[in-house]
Amino acid sequence: MKNKVGIIGFGNVGIKHYEEFLKNKKLCEVVAICDFNKKKFLKLKNKFKKLKIYKNSDDLINDKAINTVSICTYDQYHMEQMIKCFKKNKNVFCEKPLCFNYDQFKILKKKLPLFKGYVGTNFNLRTSRAFEFLKKEIKRNKLGKIFNIEAGYESGRLFKIRDGWRGQNKDYSLIHGGMIHMIDLIMWLLELFKKKRIYEIITNGNNICSEKFNYKNYDFITSTIKSEKIIINLKASWGCVTPHFHSLKVYGTKSTFVNDFRYKGYFFKKKKINFKKDRLSYSERNRGEMIQNFLDDILRKKTNKNNRNEILKVTELAMAIQKSLIRKRNIKISI
Repeated sequence: MKNKVGIIGFGNVGIKHYEEFLKNKKLCEVVAICDFNKKKFLKLKNKFKKLKIYKNSDDLINDKAINTVSICTYDQYHMEQMIKCFKKNKNVFCEKPLCFNYDQFKILKKKLPLFKGYVGTNFNLRTSRAFEFLKKEIKRNKLGKIFNIEAGYESGRLFKIRDGWRGQNKDYSLIHGGMIHMIDLIMWLLELFKKKRIYEIITNGNNICSEKFNYKNYDFITSTIKSEKIIINLKASWGCVTPHFHSLKVYGTKSTFVNDFRYKGYFFKKKKINFKKDRLSYSERNRGEMIQNFLDDILRKKTNKNNRNEILKVTELAMAIQKSLIRKRNIKISI
């Protein structure tokens, strides 16, 4: 049977989800859209006459004809809507972050392992060709012992907090909204999900780039994490004057991997390298591949437990980094 999909939130992200679900017509059918904006609701009614158009997310979630829900609303609504989907046994593909604060995370940690349906989220850096190659090389010990990783979520889109919903929410976090991509990428590359590890964390931030805005949270955040001798340096920036980019440097005793504006997916095996041979293509993948994988899992009835464990561990580490930032002190956590 095809998945009958309902999409909650039809802004830029919701439209992208809709387009990706349409590409997978053999696996799913979009039957409903929800948006609480009154003007947008009327436009949707006129444009999508064959679809059910809802103003209230509860009405879409309660629709018995829908078995899969795509959540594309503002970050603060994700958790509440997802838990309601769990209660109705709906499969959920939710934009990151799945929860907005530590109180919500405690609920997620309790509810997610008990949910019998399928859950997916947009950790799309895993699908980059360069990062897929890097993961294989790490597994083959081509980098040797990894001693340091530097990773940056370089947004370069300050207007999103000046003009958008993020800047209007006093609890919005750049860690949960952006840095979490880099947290997931590193945990996935190093396979940190397999066993419990102790993480020592210290986080700092400033708001120099947005100090004239109404936005009062940090627009630049840096965090240093130590786990079993490996030092991980994370940063996230709204105000950097660069294109949107995910920078990465992985330093090992045998070789170094660099993904920055000059060396896009370069693998340094020697001090002098053959650029034509070693160059990889880095491209920031969209949500499409993650959505397709999610739909494939449902079709093949593939167990979803490992994915849930990974989502929880990435989210818990992000929560600890946020706690270190707020409390302005070192945090030690076992995940």
